[in-house]
Amino acid sequence: MSFVAKVYHKPNSIRKLYHEFMSPLVSIITPSFNHEKFISQCIRSVINQKYKNWEMIIIDDYSSDQTYKMTLDYAKWDKRIKPIRHSKRWGIERLHETYNQALNLTRGKIIAILEGDDFWPDYKLKLQIKDFSNPKVVLSYGDCVATDSIGNSVQVRSYVGTDAGELNNLPIGSIINEFMNLNFFLEPSTVLIRKSALLNIKGFRNNRYYPSFVDIPTFCELALQGEFSYSHNILGYYRRHQNSSWYKFAIGTKAMGREEMLNFFIDFVKRNKKILSGNGIWIGPDTLSYQLHYINYKKKRQKISILLNNIAFGNKKNTARVGRQIIKNPTERTLYKFFSFLA
Repeated sequence: MSFVAKVYHKPNSIRKLYHEFMSPLVSIITPSFNHEKFISQCIRSVINQKYKNWEMIIIDDYSSDQTYKMTLDYAKWDKRIKPIRHSKRWGIERLHETYNQALNLTRGKIIAILEGDDFWPDYKLKLQIKDFSNPKVVLSYGDCVATDSIGNSVQVRSYVGTDAGELNNLPIGSIINEFMNLNFFLEPSTVLIRKSALLNIKGFRNNRYYPSFVDIPTFCELALQGEFSYSHNILGYYRRHQNSSWYKFAIGTKAMGREEMLNFFIDFVKRNKKILSGNGIWIGPDTLSYQLHYINYKKKRQKISILLNNIAFGNKKNTARVGRQIIKNPTERTLYKFFSFLA
């Protein structure tokens, strides 16, 4: 008789423990605001998962469209879907509170992130859950596809060529070296997190220098908790559209948010100096020089970045407007760079 067969001849309590070990409950946190155009694809991508042991907690931030009604309709059909609605708008500044509100309601040992405008491939959970058989792993992630507003693929974000040790956060904390390049991101839709590690850092985090965002502050704190597991597979689809919180934030800054990110890292390294320096991680003169050079590059390229985003969004009006600004500003040399990029 096989081990599995022996287990299923045992009392219900033992069978339950075996099932929880082999197929742990995944709690999916989905913050959403005015996502009526996207929320159906988001939810369907979860329902279609080959891995079935999940719950989906959707926090609607007082949407003014049909988003919440649509989530209620899905919840009537699938009891694993649990919609909650704020009685007033919390806003992007309180996004970490929204995430932690959902976290407090989760029952699973593994936490997944899927914002209401993003979606998943159907194999995602089945593939990634295996990473947590290693008790040292606190976070699993992979490659992602950026899409336009209707879900067509625009760009694949992969980490091929990046140091394998740092991608897997070995030694502990080393992936922060990649984050400090200011051009390295873990796309949240690809991420699964061990809940116990998340609780150890007191839940999802933000930072006074980077107040509207949860991802990088939380992932950096988790990088001090244990190993990461990187998979060279598409594990999430990130939708780019003109109402996305990142885009709205970035275009209101001087260097597409990079100065704010640098201030966060300086603060983070200072607060965790003892732990990080032990693993050879600090912001020295060479690192700072590179970061300032990169920030200056992003400042000069700001209009082109906005233009390319609008092309990806399919926003013809804004594309034409920003294009005219570039053409009228040859002193910034952006026109030359723009046509060089197209070439």
